[in-house]
Amino acid sequence: MTAHAYDGAYTKDARWLDIQKRLPERLDRARESVGRYLRRSIEAITLRVVDAGADRSGAFAYSDGETITLYSEHLVLGRYDVDALLRHEVFHVVHRRALGAHKFAKTPRWAREGAAMYVAGQAPARLAVLAVHAVRTGREDPAGWLLNPNAPAFVQYFRYGAEFLALERATSKPRARDAIVAMLAGVLFDPTVHAAELKALTADVVRAPKKQWDNIRAADSASERRKRMTGIVQKKLDRANVSLDLARMLARAGEYGRALAVLRAGVLAHPRTSTQFGGAALLELTVLREHDAAAFTKALAHARIDLKPYPIYEDVLALAEKRAE
Repeated sequence: MTAHAYDGAYTKDARWLDIQKRLPERLDRARESVGRYLRRSIEAITLRVVDAGADRSGAFAYSDGETITLYSEHLVLGRYDVDALLRHEVFHVVHRRALGAHKFAKTPRWAREGAAMYVAGQAPARLAVLAVHAVRTGREDPAGWLLNPNAPAFVQYFRYGAEFLALERATSKPRARDAIVAMLAGVLFDPTVHAAELKALTADVVRAPKKQWDNIRAADSASERRKRMTGIVQKKLDRANVSLDLARMLARAGEYGRALAVLRAGVLAHPRTSTQFGGAALLELTVLREHDAAAFTKALAHARIDLKPYPIYEDVLALAEKRAE
């Protein structure tokens, strides 16, 4: 692996210094993982880290046929699963090298991004995030909403990987891999052939969160505590529930920064009605990502959530102290 020297805003940041040591090894592992899956050797890839600067697209990284570029802000703040992202970008590099820049640019986005998500192992978690979002935001037909071509851009992007999950469901994992290998030669499968499997897949994915949400609402309706609540307090509690579930799903998908943002905006905005949810959720996400330990403990202190009754209270403090060193 060839790496360009980073000279941006985080040059002296202890978090960057720690990440920098492990990046070459992590890229090599990602290259080997994708190579094993595709059953081909992958030549060396250059890695560079730059500040996002004026780029407000929200992208974590991008790549061309030779270089993967990571944005320092997202990397240092631990906003995603680095290993999964590197596998995703490595596949893009292989795909572009195989087709050439012109033909790669003409490949439909669902194929380019969906295959990268599938190979990187991101597709199931991202589809699960969409399912929870669809259910908890009150969609009448959450499974149908996931397939709606007019759905918001982030829904369409997260759904691209589902095309390959549907292909796997209709055939097998080896056949799905064969289809991806064929893509490297410029041959695309027709996703409409597996439309029935995609529809069944989305129906299955929303079933569990819908049942859970229905149970929560039924329990709330029968609760004496709910009867004593005013309408406005109940709405706050509902938002806290939604925020907690979305944050958990985002964290499982490796979207750590977005998970933290959801918790702060939803759960911590209403600490009096969501303490029991906020304490547990923030602890879960803290131990998932060391880089956020200090941020979480600070957020908890601000929200006045007492962590001492929790068994891993000392672990959280140890993580925060470790990051402060």
